[in-house]
Amino acid sequence: MSNTIIKPQNREEWLKLRNSLADRLGGSEVGPAANHNKYSSFVKMLAERVGLVEKEDISDKMAVKLGHWNEEFAANEFEARSGKKVHKENCIFLNSDFPHLKASIDRKICIFLND
Repeated sequence: MSNTIIKPQNREEWLKLRNSLADRLGGSEVGPAANHNKYSSFVKMLAERVGLVEKEDISDKMAVKLGHWNEEFAANEFEARSGKKVHKENCIFLNSDFPHLKASIDRKICIFLND
């Protein structure tokens, strides 16, 4: 197993990198790929990925804005309630055992002291 962690310098670089890995499924696409998402489906996701339909831009939706705005509070609250520390992880994770997947997470739970 080979893990690769790619750390973009800024959001623009992260978006460019994420788009360059479009042949891999990310966390937001796994549910629709398995038909376990009430907002999307495998057919809709596939049509978006091959360019038959344009993917809806949800960045201006209130729920998305509130979710993004609330990330820091949610992380702090998780730490307070669980006793576990978390930190931002501004990178994309790849694994050679699963070449069809990619992961980009908001926070990582620190397991070790130097984590």
